[in-house]
Amino acid sequence: MKEHSLSESHDDYCGTSYASNLLDLSVGTVQALVEKNELVAWKTQGGHRRISLASIRKYQLQHNLPSTSSMNPHRGMMRILIIDDDETTRLMLKASFEQWGMVVDALLYESAVDALLDLTSWKPHVILTDLRMPHMNGFEFLKSLSKHGLYRDIAVVAMSGLSHDEVIAEGGLPDGVQYMRKPVDMEWLRGFLDAVLILQKINQRPLCPLRSG
Repeated sequence: MKEHSLSESHDDYCGTSYASNLLDLSVGTVQALVEKNELVAWKTQGGHRRISLASIRKYQLQHNLPSTSSMNPHRGMMRILIIDDDETTRLMLKASFEQWGMVVDALLYESAVDALLDLTSWKPHVILTDLRMPHMNGFEFLKSLSKHGLYRDIAVVAMSGLSHDEVIAEGGLPDGVQYMRKPVDMEWLRGFLDAVLILQKINQRPLCPLRSG
């Protein structure tokens, strides 16, 4: 696997989960492509794999694969980033979006570290994150997120089995973050996402010129 100085901007590379979404392949298959040098990749000092977006585009062209919505987002498609170390929860949430008939692009992460590194490349509209996770927990992730003004317009929902008092004891949540105690209230979540989607469509609507007289 190619070593790299990491001098590129975040727009030049992505993590394994993001690459899996772009290529519509499993994470294991993406890792195999890296080992076979069909994708250019390297590791950060913290041991997190970064994959060149240019090499992903090249792979798509070589194999006649369409460029995905994640690399070229469709107008009107809501991008949802899900972070939870429990695979069942991640898959359940994604399956629910499909059952509801929502036009969304969902990207799943088990690691908050990997999700944070990919945020500038993917630019989600909504983030759903667990709070209790190994390595970087949800509290740390949200604190890092709140430091970047670029993400102030992202709708964020924290999910956990923690009580309100336990959340406060951990330092609480940044302003604007919604809290939903597990098990997830799917009806509330559906209504929340519907509202975000409506606002997204309103913000994309062209402004009507003012009429004089």
